[in-house]
Amino acid sequence: MHSPLPGLILTLHLAGLVLLGGCLEAHPLVARKAARSPASASASASASASASAPPLASTSTPAPTVDVAGGSDPGPASSTEAPSRATCPLGERGPDGLTPLERGLRDALSDARLDRVVDLGPKAEEDCPPGVPCPGAPLGRFPSVDLAVVAFPEGCAPIGASVSLSADLAGVRVNAIDPVTRKVTGLRFRRWNPMRWDGPRAVPRADGDDVVAGLTGVDFDLPYPASLFKLPVAVHVLRLVDQGTLRRDQLVGDGTVQRPLDAWLDDMITRSDNTSTRALVRKLHALGAMERVNGLLAASGLSTLQIRGTSPVTGGDWRPGSIHMGAWDTVRLLWLLDPAAPPPTWPTEGTLLSPASKQRLYTLLEEQAFHEALSTSALCGVDGIVRGIPARMPARWVRRDGSVDVDELRRSRDARPCNEAAEVVFAHKTGLTLNFGSDAGIVTGIPGRARRHYIVALISNLGYRYVDANHTGGPLPCLTSGVCYAPRIPALGARIDALMKRWLE
Repeated sequence: MHSPLPGLILTLHLAGLVLLGGCLEAHPLVARKAARSPASASASASASASASAPPLASTSTPAPTVDVAGGSDPGPASSTEAPSRATCPLGERGPDGLTPLERGLRDALSDARLDRVVDLGPKAEEDCPPGVPCPGAPLGRFPSVDLAVVAFPEGCAPIGASVSLSADLAGVRVNAIDPVTRKVTGLRFRRWNPMRWDGPRAVPRADGDDVVAGLTGVDFDLPYPASLFKLPVAVHVLRLVDQGTLRRDQLVGDGTVQRPLDAWLDDMITRSDNTSTRALVRKLHALGAMERVNGLLAASGLSTLQIRGTSPVTGGDWRPGSIHMGAWDTVRLLWLLDPAAPPPTWPTEGTLLSPASKQRLYTLLEEQAFHEALSTSALCGVDGIVRGIPARMPARWVRRDGSVDVDELRRSRDARPCNEAAEVVFAHKTGLTLNFGSDAGIVTGIPGRARRHYIVALISNLGYRYVDANHTGGPLPCLTSGVCYAPRIPALGARIDALMKRWLE
């Protein structure tokens, strides 16, 4: 499996609200299994391009920095014009300089009290065998979580937010967004160094630690995205399909077996399968295309999305400090992939994917099995589980008796009650290792039940070694019951969704 690389700086990058004109990376339970035959791939549907939308509006007041206790310190001001149509109340700044979205996200993150999770330690897999109590202790400091949100209010310009939380920041920082490039400003993204979390925190930083050269501002150690990085891998594979270099039905080998490219793609996204990912990364290397992934993402304005150091021989070697995904750029990547979203309002070079490839990837994200982080539909009815975003569990994983069975581990005994109460579809990708946890996707209301539409991304160093107090008796709940994220994570997802429901419906 993956080595116990330490890492938990939950950097909640709830990107500053702005009106917008190696380690194995699969789920730890999947990582213990060999690749299986894929489920039948869903037929891809063509989607027509979205109608043109007005440019995102930029705030003309600075995004402040806010600590958990309150108080603010103005950030860099922007001099952009007001939007061409009326600003929704969600984007109007109050006397405190914050919009309702900024204020709500700040409070949601603060109230989550992620510093109270229990840390079972960097050797939790060794220290928590069945029947042995885990020697955990309350974390007692802020982890690093990078959290971002973009909302699509009906009749209004999209609205985004970025907030950061980390031990270095000592609280919640609402970040500013550049009015033209739509990039986060004021944060200096740094490569993750596990020694700063599980070792001496005084480990010095150097210019070589910059994720993106030339950034200035407050240091922010960007957590490893774990299997969330498979999303940009899928984007590049489908881009080569659009260009005619690859075909979805062509056979691709992993050195042992050959399968259709679309079967590898399906398993990589829906089951987070490592074998499938290695096969596709090897193929990209063989085509000389892996070296172009970062340039493609940078040309789309997403400079914190980077995949480096993968092996052209094995397709593996995925390591913290070499693979990066900032939450704000992840949200904007999903925006470019969302068939229902308006066009982007920042400079990009051409179209990322064709409508057909965009729809195919959206379908795979919609069918992703691991609803256990920001949403918890896969754990419906499990004792102690907090309901997160009220998302529908994909039918392909639900048996006739209602139980959820993913890779031979039965989670929910009956997901039907949660599906009957579901309000939204969450087309998303999760990532999980012992030390890191992430979840990012597109939330869309189920017709007749909800109308909200937003994108959320959370990148953190809260992997499955972090639990709540009721799970500290051992063994590791992730490896026995599939409860792999501390319940405070889905509780945060539910809080964000409740805000979106209030504001977007």
